[in-house]
Amino acid sequence: MDRAALLADLIALRRPLHEVLRDLEDTRISPKDLVTLTRGRLSEVLGRVRSGALTFADMIAWAKEVELTDDIGREEGWEEVVDTTLFEMASPELDDRTGKRRMKEWRGQLLGLNVRAVQTGARAVPKHESIAGLASALSLRERGWTETDNWDGDLFAVGIARADDPRHMVYVSTWKKARGRYYYECETPTGPDATDYVVTQGGEDVDFDALRRAIGGTCRRRGCEPPGSAVANTSSPQPTGRFPGE
Repeated sequence: MDRAALLADLIALRRPLHEVLRDLEDTRISPKDLVTLTRGRLSEVLGRVRSGALTFADMIAWAKEVELTDDIGREEGWEEVVDTTLFEMASPELDDRTGKRRMKEWRGQLLGLNVRAVQTGARAVPKHESIAGLASALSLRERGWTETDNWDGDLFAVGIARADDPRHMVYVSTWKKARGRYYYECETPTGPDATDYVVTQGGEDVDFDALRRAIGGTCRRRGCEPPGSAVANTSSPQPTGRFPGE
């Protein structure tokens, strides 16, 4: 069988892992990269874990095999991010983070967000001014909204939700954004755990008014309203909230 096609099956997990590995045993390793592992592929695997289609143990086994396969390349410009995330997915026992926290941080890494911010002692480093000023600018208390910060290690991100319904939430990030511009995702719960959710709407590079409309739509339990003034961020590599090919 064609090794490139088999490697494509491997990184996309199109067939059971043991079947692909069995077929790969009959092929020769190429001196050059035959396929490319991208952030999008890693994000797809994490999405399957989150949805329950793939177990955490199966994800680890897959990541170990991909990491050790020499003729699988890495997405250009994002090699370090892909390598780091893949290594952590293959070896989660090397740190004491919970599974939920890992999933959040891996997704943040793949999006290019600043999830590795340092904390000092028991108290987190204060949020960046672009995030710290959002609470007052959005009049959270007056609207019955609240911050739901599952990203205390990310100085450029915060979650905003209804005070009485924190699972319907909007994730907001200003990492590598111009002043007054925002990335956001509207998250709707699909199960009891924090990692059980789907992204129903998002904006890559929106202004304050578009962000406020999106938060308002989510916090009224209607899902996000169209961002309207969203403008795609086309510079590369930059955190756009989407991956090549999506």
